[in-house]
Amino acid sequence: MIDTIALYLAAPNFDVTAPSSFASKRYFPDGGWQRSQNSTAKERAANVKKPAVTWSGGRPGRPEDALRIEVSLPKLVFGNNLSELAEGDARVVLRLLSKTVAEMGVDVTEEALWQSKVSLLHVGKNVLLSPGMTCCSALWELSSVPQRATMDQTQSEFRNGGAAYKLHANQREITFYDKLLDIRRAMKSPKRAEDPLSGKLGIPGEMDSGRAGAVLRMECRFNKREGVKDALRRIGEANPDPRFSDVFREDVAMGILLRELERFEGPAGASPSARLAPLDLISSLVKGGMTSKNAITTYGLQALEREFQYATLRRVLEESGAPAAAWYRLKRFRLTAPATSADSAVHVIREALVDYVPFQMPPKASP
Repeated sequence: MIDTIALYLAAPNFDVTAPSSFASKRYFPDGGWQRSQNSTAKERAANVKKPAVTWSGGRPGRPEDALRIEVSLPKLVFGNNLSELAEGDARVVLRLLSKTVAEMGVDVTEEALWQSKVSLLHVGKNVLLSPGMTCCSALWELSSVPQRATMDQTQSEFRNGGAAYKLHANQREITFYDKLLDIRRAMKSPKRAEDPLSGKLGIPGEMDSGRAGAVLRMECRFNKREGVKDALRRIGEANPDPRFSDVFREDVAMGILLRELERFEGPAGASPSARLAPLDLISSLVKGGMTSKNAITTYGLQALEREFQYATLRRVLEESGAPAAAWYRLKRFRLTAPATSADSAVHVIREALVDYVPFQMPPKASP
């Protein structure tokens, strides 16, 4: 469901009742000003969840005052984003957001928030993996899928020692990471975590022990309004002016995630061997009858395809003067399979998205 969202309102849809709560005006060279209000270090230390509120005015072409509210909705409601919201939580979210913003010195009605424009959108799902499946193997499988050149300027990267895998593009970012490990990292060093503030919530004993299974988080981030509109268009919900009421829907959030998951479904992601660590993969191929030289070549090609687009790799070889025959010799070492297998991480993620049930963090055991 929705995690972080940024809402935009223009006057007179809000009323600043305590201007002194905001920082001093910051003036722009081309005209206009901006004042901000964020959580203080003391509030963050006390795990107080507040939106980031920006009040601006006098901008060229937009002389009226405007308000931007950026907030993690599950953190606002639950104090964490391990637990997830449902579509039926809309009124609770609106009531709590209106109340919190009022405490920050801005009056905004629930209806005004519901009809406010969306300028940033992060949607995500925490997926409980199948018994015996680890986040490490799931991330390896996802990273093993060669990415087509359909996302402009796509870049992929591993973070935190392989505990997270990201794809970057002009208007969106797709991230997978070990949610429980990320919370543990944040508890020790927030700067090393994908979600730096998650360390304040801790992990209930059953989940911390690993008995409840591994939790992989998939998140799609659209940090500009054009990216939000493009995401909606790609799932058949084209909207030139998306509002909060248009995106706070389970079918929209899951539709976006499913659309992006398609990038990982298909040949390489379908092969169980694509989820193996390097030495395990080479060993498996040799045991299957492949020579050690060819097994190492297969792994090397797979590793290169995680760093470069498949088409880019071919172009680099051609520009380096390699004969065309060299490329066709390499092609036979690609790992492929006819369809996504039922025991794959992609299959588990898809099932969790199709049969959406909000993930809930179990209560901590009594001491």
